[in-house]
Amino acid sequence: MKAFFDCEFTGLVRDTTLISLGLVMDDGNSFYAEFMDYDPTKIDDWLKDNVIAPLMLDMNLVDRTYREHVSEGTTLTTIKGSSRDIVKDALVDFLAP
Repeated sequence: MKAFFDCEFTGLVRDTTLISLGLVMDDGNSFYAEFMDYDPTKIDDWLKDNVIAPLMLDMNLVDRTYREHVSEGTTLTTIKGSSRDIVKDALVDFLAP
């Protein structure tokens, strides 16, 4: 099975941290997570305007995981405003099958 992924992170700096992570599997299932435990001291103006600002619209969905059926046999797993540990556990569950 193949996985295609994209992520946003705090920049090309030492000890960068993830802001968001998305995966799409070749079977159509997908996973998307937004982190809230990234290092805000490493966020520049471009990241604030183009990455962080759109994420903040949904920050009331903190530490919640949603799974919805996109089409028959495919699922989108979404996690908003979570810590690395919560996302890690959800990603392990997503990749387990």
